Amino acid sequence: MNAADRLSRPLYIVCQLARLVAAAWIMWALVRVTVIWSDEDTILRVYGRIAGHALEPISGLQQAAGYAAILAVLAAAAVVVVKLWQLFGHYIAGRIFDRRAVSAFRVLAWSAVAAFSADIVMRPVVFAIVSGGGFAFWSEPNDLLHAAVVLFLVILAEVFSAGAAIADEHSQIV
Repeated sequence: MNAADRLSRPLYIVCQLARLVAAAWIMWALVRVTVIWSDEDTILRVYGRIAGHALEPISGLQQAAGYAAILAVLAAAAVVVVKLWQLFGHYIAGRIFDRRAVSAFRVLAWSAVAAFSADIVMRPVVFAIVSGGGFAFWSEPNDLLHAAVVLFLVILAEVFSAGAAIADEHSQIV
């Protein structure tokens, strides 16, 4: 029996597409960040807009440090993509509510919390690097949505974990 036979064809396709979209997104994000951070004028324009005034030119070290800080945030997002890939691999294999799949879902959810937190924390850090020590904190238009999705993932993962534990307990009784 192949993997497509373990799930209905539409679910199999959706799981595979979700994996591919997540992988494509992280690659696109890496390319976009690299393009932005390779152009000092773009960096100064973006962070100058946040500061509310033009920023002084930055050194190559500041540019590299800011890029490295952004890459750290992308690394956290990449962990989420890898965990999502693994989770859908469990689903494709027909292991939706077993302990390994539920554990993978919990790791995915908490990795999403870490990635979202890293993004929020790194904003003022990167601003300080680019501005030469200034401080600014700002929110992005989708921050509230991202926080809600991350919270939903954590809650759902914990519900699945509790459900799997209850199922294990019931199977031992029967």
